[in-house]
Amino acid sequence: MFVLNTGKNYYEDEEGRISIDASRALTLSAGLTENLVEVTYDYNPYHDTVVVADDGLYWMLRTTYDREESVDQEAFSQFGAELEHHMEEQFSRYRSGESGDFPYELAGYEATNFQMTGTYDDIIPGVTVVVYDFDYAIIPEDPRSYTFLDGGSYLDSQLRIRGFDRESQCFVALYRNGVLEETQFRSGVWEVIAEAAEADVFPAE
Repeated sequence: MFVLNTGKNYYEDEEGRISIDASRALTLSAGLTENLVEVTYDYNPYHDTVVVADDGLYWMLRTTYDREESVDQEAFSQFGAELEHHMEEQFSRYRSGESGDFPYELAGYEATNFQMTGTYDDIIPGVTVVVYDFDYAIIPEDPRSYTFLDGGSYLDSQLRIRGFDRESQCFVALYRNGVLEETQFRSGVWEVIAEAAEADVFPAE
């Protein structure tokens, strides 16, 4: 299900205070039947739902949460073993039901993004921190079995599960004097920079 909710109406009173009108919302939703969109209007005491056939509106909803995909193949091949191991390990855990996150059959996984986003050589003397934006998707056996889960996972327009591994959105490579010493998966660049600077995990010799 692909859903777009206009949310609640916000308004400002005469004294400049912001209030929320929780009674009014317009929700557009679409399933896997292409070109059909369900429109729900809810403004107490009125509530009505209609289904419309609109190709443009349907695909606007279906692609709403898509992210641009770009995999730097040269960089990916440099760290391919670590990246593949992480994706395979997580996929096996999800598929086995060990995590409890995906109560349905899974078919596979694929990298959707791997791009260098920054190089930092002034955090720890002699250590260069290279950060890559990393993301991947899991492919369900049957997209119709997918349900929204806590934590923000969703189906993208290609019917792949996204947004489930928020602890590994950054891949970090640490070099000392040009030699790779360690790689890490992190939730964000500032996490590793702050931790490395505070702990001085690679003190200069």
